[in-house]
Amino acid sequence: MCAAASAIEDAACRRALSGEGIVAVWLRGQPATLARRMSEGSHRPVYGADPVRVLAEQAGRRDPLFADLTPVEVDVDGRTPAQVERAARGGLAARGVRGRAARGVRGTAGD
Repeated sequence: MCAAASAIEDAACRRALSGEGIVAVWLRGQPATLARRMSEGSHRPVYGADPVRVLAEQAGRRDPLFADLTPVEVDVDGRTPAQVERAARGGLAARGVRGRAARGVRGTAGD
């Protein structure tokens, strides 16, 4: 399952993401990286004249909530979608998630 980053701000979503048998994967990036990627895709939200500032503010709120999930953390900065996918799969494998359970990981982090 993929969830929008904003889902972490909802208590019910956080409970679901921290449930038994759930391993979250947190794709992290610097605000400048994320702003650049957002500008490259028409399916991304638009955050006005200073998206880096908006994304930095969001990270300030969201990062501690994501960290509380003890997720597999994957930095996307400087990585291609395929590299992000490999890192996510490796992190899941390190937690014992293999086979069908890890098949939902797709290299879309750079879209």
